[in-house]
Order: sequence, then C-alpha cells, then structure tokens
Amino acid sequence: MMARDNREAMPALDVLFYPSLPPDIFSKFFGECSEIHFLNEDEIMWFANQYSKSVDSLINPYFSSLVAKDFSVSPPAIVITGEYDPLSDPAETFVKKLRRAGANAVGIRASGIIHGFAAGFKISYAAKNIVKMIYSIIPDMMREQN
Repeated sequence: MMARDNREAMPALDVLFYPSLPPDIFSKFFGECSEIHFLNEDEIMWFANQYSKSVDSLINPYFSSLVAKDFSVSPPAIVITGEYDPLSDPAETFVKKLRRAGANAVGIRASGIIHGFAAGFKISYAAKNIVKMIYSIIPDMMREQN
C-alpha cells in the first residue's frame, strides 16, 4: 500500500505465509485454536504488543492492512494459513478484501497444519509439500499478471 501511495515500484507478487495481521480475538476459531495449538492467546498478544505501542497504530492501514479502505492496484497474492492457526481468520479476510477490489488473490488453508509450519519444511512432509505447491503456482500467478 505504501509503495502504491508513494508511486513506487510495486511487488510483482505477494506470497504471505500466515501474514501478520491484527488477530480477531472475538472469532470462534481464535478461541478454539489459541488454547490448544502451538501459538496461544498470551503469546499472540505479546507479539502484537511488540509491534503496536499505541491504539493509533491499530487503525493505521500501513500497520494494520485489514483496516485499509483501498485495496485497488494490489499485486497478485498467495496467502497461506494453517488449519490450526488461530491467526488464519484475519488472513482469510484479507484475501476476501483483495478479491473484492479485483486483485488476483489465492487463499490456501493447509490441512492439519499449525502456525509457523513453513519454518519446518525440511522436517515435515506436509510443510514441504505446501511449500512445493506454492512454488509451483507462482509462474501461473505471474503469467496472469502480465
């Protein structure tokens, strides 16, 4: 968004593994997943506090993309979340907003996977397969952009 607003070169493609977006602490999924899988509510709030030192940042679209009003001229995006990631709902909302604005956006929720799974792609067959799948669809996304 900042590149667009400053009329700078835009990324050709965004590939976002479980992107950092404000958590939807009111979603049913957040409550279910945050207490039983890898990333719990206290940890999520700790990370959020490391990034956000004020309420103002939570309503700044450069910090919190979900509050942006303009998603036009967005690059194509691949957004990957995990089935058991308490942060997947905001990421999937982000995909919907991109699509509504006309962006070529693909949302993938990886079955049986937790937050942070891509870091373990060398030891997890599931994570390795997801990374390979993403790698294989990038050329198609780039062709569609041109």
